[in-house]
Amino acid sequence: MDARNRNHGLKADCKLVGLQLSVRQAITSKRFFTGLRIVVSLSFPLSMIKECLRTIVVSVPEMSKTEMAEHLRHHRHSVRNKAVFRNLQRLLPAFESAARLKSFTLAGEEIGLSQSSVSKQIIELESRLGQRLFIRLHKRIALTSAGDRLFKTYSIAISRVLDVVEDLIHERSREQIVLSTTTGIGAFMLLPRLAEMRQCFFGHQIFLMTWDPRGIEPAGQFDLALIYGDPDVRGIATRALFTDVVTPVCTPEFLAKNGPLREVRDLLDCELLYTQAQVPSWVNWRQWLREFDLELPKNYQPIGFNSDYNTIQACLAGEGIALGWLRGLSSVMESGRLVTPLSQYLPTEERYQLAWPADKPPEFSIEPFYEWLVRRYGGTLPFYPPTNLA
Repeated sequence: MDARNRNHGLKADCKLVGLQLSVRQAITSKRFFTGLRIVVSLSFPLSMIKECLRTIVVSVPEMSKTEMAEHLRHHRHSVRNKAVFRNLQRLLPAFESAARLKSFTLAGEEIGLSQSSVSKQIIELESRLGQRLFIRLHKRIALTSAGDRLFKTYSIAISRVLDVVEDLIHERSREQIVLSTTTGIGAFMLLPRLAEMRQCFFGHQIFLMTWDPRGIEPAGQFDLALIYGDPDVRGIATRALFTDVVTPVCTPEFLAKNGPLREVRDLLDCELLYTQAQVPSWVNWRQWLREFDLELPKNYQPIGFNSDYNTIQACLAGEGIALGWLRGLSSVMESGRLVTPLSQYLPTEERYQLAWPADKPPEFSIEPFYEWLVRRYGGTLPFYPPTNLA
């Protein structure tokens, strides 16, 4: 029993010595609050903490009242600054957007808040800074000198952050190739023949992204793009591929129910599906019909969509007749899911093209992909005999 008590006492003495050393080191280096946090954070009995402080206080150089006050002031100031900065961080995006767009309403639309929420955040930011950042005028706002200073500084900081983000993105594995295209081209030209396409980039990981209407990711974060028509952004290099032909297409079921269509004029008795033209290269129904000396009736109301992909999906669902680019739709045409009810075709002037950022040419060979596209979709313009189902 005596040996057990001696061992217990020895362990207690060791713990006490260790605690004394930790606190003494913190206090003698004038990290007073660190020392207190060590005492509180360690799970020592209260009696041991008292004994520790009693035994070491006599050996620690005394801190003057001025030094103690300075340490306390610095500690409180540091804690307060961190809390204030954390609160300000959530308010700065609304300020930056409002300052750049010169509108609380537009800022709200950009960052997904209501106009009143943006206004409240700006007011809170002004209150915390003790400075007016905006001059509220009739139906517009303007920056004060303080607001202009904050906006310029914050914009520079954000720009640097975005530069770092861009660098980090570019540092991704060089084995990955980001291929950009439209939803329609991706769905009807590339995905049905994905295994063939992958062979063009042997040894690389392919990441396919879609951007409508042009098929070019606007921030330039892509390696190669397959597009139709000329790019509508600057700094893009291209290599032309082939043209296409445009003609009405529909499902066999729709034609069996609404056909036969013997001439172009018969289209006016059918439900026409159209894609709202977002780029000049798109051919709409009015343009196509005018090539054959016809006009849509003034009171005619076709069903419209904002992308060719949605238009073709509605067509595949049997909802009506759409204009089809036959090279791009070759997979569904060859499968018989869509047919051409007429023999009238309109050749396009625009071409499919490969595109890439002019300042960042591909570090891989594009020849296999180019040759595959020409072999698979190029050559003689496609022609599918008209299907006339009674």
